[in-house]
Amino acid sequence: MRLQNLLCYGSLILCLAVFSGCSFKIYQPAWPENLPSNSSLKARSFLSLAKDKFQQAGSEKALRSSIKSFKDVLEIDPGSREALAYLCNQYVLLGTAYTSDRKLKMHYFNEAMSYCEAAMYTNPDFRNEMENGRKPWEAAYTLQAEDAPAMLFWVTALQYEFQETMPLPSKMVNMRWLQHGKRFLDRIQEVDPEYGNGAVE
Repeated sequence: MRLQNLLCYGSLILCLAVFSGCSFKIYQPAWPENLPSNSSLKARSFLSLAKDKFQQAGSEKALRSSIKSFKDVLEIDPGSREALAYLCNQYVLLGTAYTSDRKLKMHYFNEAMSYCEAAMYTNPDFRNEMENGRKPWEAAYTLQAEDAPAMLFWVTALQYEFQETMPLPSKMVNMRWLQHGKRFLDRIQEVDPEYGNGAVE
């Protein structure tokens, strides 16, 4: 009887999802062929200027200009983990602070998550797991302290996607994604428990 009740409950959730027009969040990998690192003086100079611009970004226009600056860094150094992580953060800010349209918010949060994954991809062990068909959260155990910003921003973008773009039925059918995020949070606790002054706790 209990199993029947669970099945009925599951069917009810699925029906609510279908009739409310909500969607299942699907993981769509888009890994680059490679992310060569180029820590040249020019790349470091561009990164420093981009970071300064971000510190002064107090408007949407300034934030978009900052985003462009970090993308310019990637033109020189595609494997810049730091530039990729900054872009994660900035797309989260763009979606939360300067966008009211729900679909556009979702786009920005997913863009943030993609940059986070690209930052993780600069870790050779993580990249190897991706090339073997694993999903990012399944390979969280390969990530290290230097990957903490990308992991945290990935979870932050996911949480905002839930909070600001998903109706209740969508949240219900996509709950497994929160478990995916927890894997990253657990890994941060393992490799850098003091990251963000213990923000993960």
